[in-house]
Amino acid sequence: MLRTRLYAAPEGRFLHDVILESCRRVPEKTAVVDTSCNRRFSYSEYGALVESLARGLVAHGLQAGEVVAIFLPNSWEFCVAYHATTLAGGFPTLLNPAYRERSSLSAGEFRHRIPDYGWTES
Repeated sequence: MLRTRLYAAPEGRFLHDVILESCRRVPEKTAVVDTSCNRRFSYSEYGALVESLARGLVAHGLQAGEVVAIFLPNSWEFCVAYHATTLAGGFPTLLNPAYRERSSLSAGEFRHRIPDYGWTES
C-alpha cells in the first residue's frame, strides 16, 4: 500500500508503522482504552482492526492521496479509522460530531452537503 507521510519520528518512520511495529513487539499489552463503552484492545487486536479496515478501504476504491472524512466521536472506532486511513494511503479529515462551535451539521445534514465540497460518499 502507498502510504501518507505522517511521520512519527525524525528518522522518517510513519506513525502507522510505529503502531503496527508495537502490535508485533508487544501484542498482549493494552493499546487502546475507550472509557465511554468500557472497551480495551490489546495491540494485537488493534493492529488486526487497523489492517482489516485499511484493506477494506483499498478494496472499496480508496486511492493514495485521497481525503477521507471521518465523522466519529472520540472513540476506539475513531482511532481505528484514522490509522487505517493513513495505512491505506489516504488523508484523514476529522469531523467530530461533538464539536458544535464551528459546525452545527447533523450527520444527515452533512451527508447532503458532501456534493457541495466535491466529495463522494461510498
